Amino acid sequence: MATITLTSSSRPRHVGSHVARFCRVTLMGATLLVGSAAFAAAQAPAQRGGPVEGIKVHGHWEIEVRNPDGSLATRTEFENALVAGNTVISDLMQGFVVPGRWVIRAAGACGAIGSVSTTCYSVPAGSVATVAPEIFETLTVVDLGVSMQLFGSFTATADGSIPFVGTTMVGCGTTAARNSTNTPAPSQCLPMVQMSGSPFNNTLISPTPNTRMQSFTATTLTPIPVTTGQIVQVRVTISFS
Repeated sequence: MATITLTSSSRPRHVGSHVARFCRVTLMGATLLVGSAAFAAAQAPAQRGGPVEGIKVHGHWEIEVRNPDGSLATRTEFENALVAGNTVISDLMQGFVVPGRWVIRAAGACGAIGSVSTTCYSVPAGSVATVAPEIFETLTVVDLGVSMQLFGSFTATADGSIPFVGTTMVGCGTTAARNSTNTPAPSQCLPMVQMSGSPFNNTLISPTPNTRMQSFTATTLTPIPVTTGQIVQVRVTISFS
């Protein structure tokens, strides 16, 4: 502990006054430094470009499995996950692709070939190039102003379950050329879809030139059971904040 030694000529009151004044000045300076640092830290996020939350994409799914007589078998609701959707949004904003048709896909509901489950696809009417049992022209897109809603349905062709669902946008614009002069206007971007591949590796493709199939959202589920003849209705509401 520091000790102040006073001689007979020292004046205690005078020394004490200087010590007290020194302490007050030191504490005031420390307070100002701490306050300035806190203010700078609080202002830093705004100076770096605004709120740190960013723009969020929200997807709410509702899946109803109905019996052939229309009665409800199961109903499932959940939030979806964005998968490569950031690429879709970036390409749209930069003009590298123009929006075309939307697709809802559900694995397993269209039965299985061997140990491989078959995916069902719900697409808008008039978009099928070649008829296939996995493709259903039932998809509608509803404009909700600040959000959009996709609604589609399909009929299970075998007993099984749905472990995975997702959405895809079929846009116009090649991956290599990106902002190609062959890219049509949005009003003319109506790519067709069809199944392609072997029975054990069948996938949805677009035979229309200069088109791109881009996955937007996808979610792995606790498998939803379905039986032959049941109708699966899917509603996806996509919003931004």
